[in-house]
Amino acid sequence: MFWRRPPRNPPGDGARQAKKAGRGQQATYDRVDVINPSDGGFLFWLFKFYAFAALCLVGLLFLVGVGIFVAFATTLPRLPEFSRFRMESAESTVVRGWDGTPLAEFASERREILPFDAFPQRLVQAFVAIEDRRFYEHGGLDYRGLFRAALANLRAGRVVQGGSTITQQVARALLRTSEQTIQRKIREAIFARRLEAKYTKDQILTLYLNQIFLGHQSYGVAAASRRYFDKTVRDLDLAEMATLAGIAQLPSRYSPLNQPELTRIRRDQVLAAMVSAGFIDEEEARAAQAKPLLVHPPADLFRDRSPYFAEHVRRDIGRRYGDKALWEGGLQVETTLIPWVDMVAQENV
Repeated sequence: MFWRRPPRNPPGDGARQAKKAGRGQQATYDRVDVINPSDGGFLFWLFKFYAFAALCLVGLLFLVGVGIFVAFATTLPRLPEFSRFRMESAESTVVRGWDGTPLAEFASERREILPFDAFPQRLVQAFVAIEDRRFYEHGGLDYRGLFRAALANLRAGRVVQGGSTITQQVARALLRTSEQTIQRKIREAIFARRLEAKYTKDQILTLYLNQIFLGHQSYGVAAASRRYFDKTVRDLDLAEMATLAGIAQLPSRYSPLNQPELTRIRRDQVLAAMVSAGFIDEEEARAAQAKPLLVHPPADLFRDRSPYFAEHVRRDIGRRYGDKALWEGGLQVETTLIPWVDMVAQENV
């Protein structure tokens, strides 16, 4: 509440007369009442209460989120320098004859580590197109992809599409965990963000292409290329590259050896995804889709070539360097054995 003085009369004779008449008298004021916005009654105070409660809830959720993040983050391993991954990754040990002919291979996980430049561009594009098209745009977690996958799964009534990015798949492989729990997903998400902060996109793709499981004991694209086509990655054609990329989602379902028809359908889906992403044109896709799915698994070296000599070498390596070096060390063992001479000797024994 405050007092307001009445307005003055406009200048003129009437104003001068009023001034003379009012000499010796006190001026009068009008009373004006102003409503305080804070005195808005019950509804206003109820609104303020709920607003304050909502603010407290948001703050509490934030603190809980920070606590969960810290709790999980402290249990995650530290990321080493990128160059150490080759040293720490399990690779196959290969025994060769005097002329370089492979005689045997020992491995807990069949793997051949390659640098990023060794992978053909089309091979990289095939995996990106079908597994994580927005790989170069997100920071490890693709929220748009998660929403799209959830919507597709709801419409289908079952899991038909995954939402994990390539970075999350690398995190899962490095953490060596497969349990389907919310705790695992949280750990993967935090670790994926760390991977993106530590390494470049090409380095993450290098880890992915060397670590991903592609069925039949094959870890990494190079091992799978030899397992299914008996080729190096440089010798693969577009159809074979798309086949390998298609296996990644479900290696047991899309096995070229056990499920060739499903694998062919999946291969064609990869080629269509590459067209949609702008990596290839429709003519290239049609030419690759027209090719039959032909697999050429390599021979069982241990069984077909000098098995007794290979067994002797296996025992000797295990005795000298230990089983870990034998099965995971990626040793390249050169021997003085002449393969054809040994085969003749075996036939005449």
